[in-house]
Amino acid sequence: MKAGQAIGGRLLGAGVVIYIFCFLIYQSPKIFDYYRVSDDTRQQIYPLYLASDGQLFHNDLLTRYFRSHTPPFYYYAHYPLAWAIDAVVLSKVLQFGLLAVVLVFLYRIGVFLHGGFLGWTLVFLTVHSPTLAGLTDGGLPRGWAVPGLIVFVWAVLGERQRVALAATLVSGLFYPPIFLVLGPSYAVWTVLRRAWSKWDLIALGVLALGFWPMVFRDPEIGRIVTLEQAQRMPEWQIGSRFPFLPMPSLISLFSRNFVVGHLPPGLFGPWAWLLVAVGLSAFFMAKERLRFAAAVGLPLGFSLVMFEVSRLVAFRLHIPDRNLKYTIPFLGLILITVAGFGLISWLLTKARVPGSAGWTALLVIVSSIAVGGSGFAGNLNLWADQRFAWKLYEFVERLPKDALLAGPPGEMDNIPLFSRRKVYVSDEANQPLYDRYYQEIRNRLTQVFKAYYATDLPVVADFRKETGVDYVLVRKEDFTHRFRRTRCYYEPYNDYILSLKGDRPAGDFFFANPPGKAVVYDDGYFQVVDLAKLTTP
Repeated sequence: MKAGQAIGGRLLGAGVVIYIFCFLIYQSPKIFDYYRVSDDTRQQIYPLYLASDGQLFHNDLLTRYFRSHTPPFYYYAHYPLAWAIDAVVLSKVLQFGLLAVVLVFLYRIGVFLHGGFLGWTLVFLTVHSPTLAGLTDGGLPRGWAVPGLIVFVWAVLGERQRVALAATLVSGLFYPPIFLVLGPSYAVWTVLRRAWSKWDLIALGVLALGFWPMVFRDPEIGRIVTLEQAQRMPEWQIGSRFPFLPMPSLISLFSRNFVVGHLPPGLFGPWAWLLVAVGLSAFFMAKERLRFAAAVGLPLGFSLVMFEVSRLVAFRLHIPDRNLKYTIPFLGLILITVAGFGLISWLLTKARVPGSAGWTALLVIVSSIAVGGSGFAGNLNLWADQRFAWKLYEFVERLPKDALLAGPPGEMDNIPLFSRRKVYVSDEANQPLYDRYYQEIRNRLTQVFKAYYATDLPVVADFRKETGVDYVLVRKEDFTHRFRRTRCYYEPYNDYILSLKGDRPAGDFFFANPPGKAVVYDDGYFQVVDLAKLTTP
């Protein structure tokens, strides 16, 4: 019997490995495309270029903001790597390195709880779910949240205190919101076991050093807006770039996050809550119940608690739903799968079916494919496909290092990342979290749109004089076939753009047909206009 189970486990493992290989082949066009990245790569990765060239982004507000908004230890740890490896390539390598860590430790969790069959099933379900597979998010700071969680769960199950501490410390330094969950979980677990040590005090000191720059920011960035302030700002409402108000309830978010590894969104609803009930029953069915309750129950409980705390003090502990987004999906995956394994194995054993664990794994995997399809879907969060503009990025990179560009905010996102040049304002920079910083960003966005939709040269000349912008990037469709669209940008700026356009024809606007002598780049889709050549003979 044991020999048969061993062979079955190896066959299942081989099948899952082949599935992962096929999945990677399917995703390879996205993985190996240099110009396809996750969204926040465009704000959090490009400062790594400073590791190899300190002259880039000199005296740039946006870069200072992104660095202040990103955990400093993330940069300290990545600078040596970024000195030798291109930052975009590094972000992709890290993404799949972190995903590999998640899969390895999920397998170990499964082996501890129910043997290799459960381990391989957890690995399969993670890769099969586009949401779960994408949660290592481009090697960004938030990409460290899930590996930290999974290693923590495994360490607590095995009572490996130093490993649990290391998982809490590293993931917390790289992505502080996960510390709000793992920190209290580790503290309660340690106190209950009466196993605290000097290493805990050392870790607290390191965390204090890591969090200090994020708590006490540069005065030009200002303070985090209060909930009362945010409620008066259209930038936080539906239609804006930050549509987080009104904040969703815990009930509405919990079930969706809990079952995302087992159900496609179309089946959310009553089915979701049924799976939640099944998953929670795992606390009564799992091997080593007390360890399981500590390893899974503590992070689950503190995820819910910190979501509500974050709502109460919004937005001083970041966006509240981040306390659920990176923990509940994987905790739900573990709970539902463990409960399903326990229930199905019990039924098969009662029916005297030999090899119940193997049949259970096969049934869970086949059911997942039947409900969710092949799993060859999604984009691993590498959805920002910019290859069509690669010639533009190469041209801009040849401009002087101190050149400053302006243009449509969405297009400006890619210039620092792919061209290593400064921009006056970008879509990623449009973050209303900090009062002084956002006051400046609001002013910059207004200035850019006013100049971009100017009808005469003096307005553009004044814009150059006031801002120091050297080049304007023109997206030609803004003045041709998409000129009359009613959705040009997020509110409250969309209404402002429409007011600038009014009833005028596209040809009335200066950048619809800029003077040929000033156009230094034109690929049929984009133009780059040298503002200095507009004001000199």
